[in-house]
Amino acid sequence: MLFVCDVDGTIAGTLDWTQEEVRETLARMCKEQLGLSFSLEGVCSGKALMQLPEVLSYRQAHEDRWRALIHQYRSSIEGMRDARPMPKAVSGMQQLAQVGAVRYYTIRKSDTDAQLNQSIQETTRAWLAENKFPYPDDVVFCQSFIHKLASVAREEEEQIAFIDDCWQELLEAYTLIAAGEYPKIAHIAEDLKRRLVIVAFGASEIAARHGDLRVVPLPSWENAGNLLHSFEVYPV
Repeated sequence: MLFVCDVDGTIAGTLDWTQEEVRETLARMCKEQLGLSFSLEGVCSGKALMQLPEVLSYRQAHEDRWRALIHQYRSSIEGMRDARPMPKAVSGMQQLAQVGAVRYYTIRKSDTDAQLNQSIQETTRAWLAENKFPYPDDVVFCQSFIHKLASVAREEEEQIAFIDDCWQELLEAYTLIAAGEYPKIAHIAEDLKRRLVIVAFGASEIAARHGDLRVVPLPSWENAGNLLHSFEVYPV
């Protein structure tokens, strides 16, 4: 059995605002992009930086710009590096690795910048390794949800569980493929119908089937054991 797991929002969570690295990156972005001026003396974390009078005043006056800056940070190489794992994600993935193969699929890819792609790939694999996720080098980098499904259809395992917090987008992508909207890969719909199970990360209750695909919920990584029971696979 193959467990395919998304990264952002599934095993990689929010920024750790207590980290010194977060403080340094956020301070640089505030100064370079927002034109703010302040001292970091006595400021030991990103959380403390956001409470500086200069920063707090800007956040209150320009809420949309501040949100855009934080989104940019989270999507950047630095944001990928500084993200903290979702609670119990490491132990959950280690549980899955005891009963099947594990591979990571992520929509972290530039269509035009090869150098950026290399940095993204190196940062992603380093983050997985540093946080003790199993098989950190086994990552597939995709451009879209359609690309995710087209890639997973090439996997050889007979049964595949795809764990993703954006499970609804995966289902929508499958619907488009099955409807023939992508003629070059329309043939994979039947194969995915037979082999693929969508694991809806973050969902507590969900219908057992959505169209042709089986769907099972995974509210959090604390429920990884229940996920194994649903597939009737158990650690040796």
